[in-house]
Amino acid sequence: MQKPALFCLLSFLTFIVTGCSNSKSKAVLAVAVPLSGSIGEEGNGIVNAVKLGVSKFNNSPESPWKIIVRTYDDEGTPQGAVKAAKEIIQDPRVFAVIGDFTSDSCLAAAPLYAQAKIPMITPSAANSVLTAQQENPNWKWEKNIFRMPPTDTIHAKYAAHFAYTRLSINSFFIVDDQSSYGMEFAQAFDADFKKEGGKILGFMDIPPKTTNLSNLIGAVKSSRPQGLFFGGFYPEAAQILKSLNPRQQGMVFFSGGAAKEDALFNLAGPAVQGAYFVISGVPVDFLPGASQFLSQYRALFRTNPRTYDIYAYEAAKIALKAFENSGFNREKMIETLRETAHDGIIGMIRFDQKGDNTNQLVTIVRANYRKKKFEPIYY
Repeated sequence: MQKPALFCLLSFLTFIVTGCSNSKSKAVLAVAVPLSGSIGEEGNGIVNAVKLGVSKFNNSPESPWKIIVRTYDDEGTPQGAVKAAKEIIQDPRVFAVIGDFTSDSCLAAAPLYAQAKIPMITPSAANSVLTAQQENPNWKWEKNIFRMPPTDTIHAKYAAHFAYTRLSINSFFIVDDQSSYGMEFAQAFDADFKKEGGKILGFMDIPPKTTNLSNLIGAVKSSRPQGLFFGGFYPEAAQILKSLNPRQQGMVFFSGGAAKEDALFNLAGPAVQGAYFVISGVPVDFLPGASQFLSQYRALFRTNPRTYDIYAYEAAKIALKAFENSGFNREKMIETLRETAHDGIIGMIRFDQKGDNTNQLVTIVRANYRKKKFEPIYY
């Protein structure tokens, strides 16, 4: 006889607790990133960072809102990004999208979000066309695209100057992975390195997931450059490093943030030693105000944050701040984002007329294989 009574009491208490937790209005922050495939770990890191940012908001008793983080796997492809965007815009509770991860995915999905007047904040895509297209007279919609990291062109200029003046490299062979990010980055480096006074001895495109690099290896060895520059993502960077081992050939390997990942130490092995990477911002370990973020991230997810996770964390906080002032009025949300001044872990963040973050810090890091770390060299 006591069991039913106890059950009723527990049910009543559950009802009270559930009722209280459900009293808040619900809103959805969508995250569209690769959750599977070769760069799925990148997307999962971004999801972790967004969830961490949202958890602080949801734990505040003053807020009348309960924010739901809803994730969509864009598979790291334009087709996947469009599919995810079509699902996202059907949900009237979505007030913003954090994503996509790659420039190709962002470029494909952006018009869909623009038509639905949903702001998108990318924590990683660096192709300059993404935000610049909103200045084009043919852009018919709201300027809804916002970008957290510096563009490819800024990274390339910084890398070219550092390589020529600090490392005294006079010649490069350039490779890209045929992605929008990789091609723009490589082409910009080509132009900027020549402006510095250096020579480009070869330029080659390699399709993603290429396994046979014999043509590249032959072309690089015959041209004998002092440096090998790669525009693209870390799986291909690992393949090039392992197959060619530039350091053994007397060459310096140089790439960008999409290639700088901890996975390189396992994928490329000792060949990654001494490789240079130009990345957005300052590594989170070296930011004075990042200790709490780091400890909470590691405690919750049992791993270290990845390259773009700090941008995703700050993007979530910016989106939440704008939502508090705008609610489900998406036009007002976009306007509020454009007027936002957010003083976060990476410094003051404001968006210019195109939607680019005016905080344009970049850093050069070098791989230390023995320590399995990327050590800041110049910022």
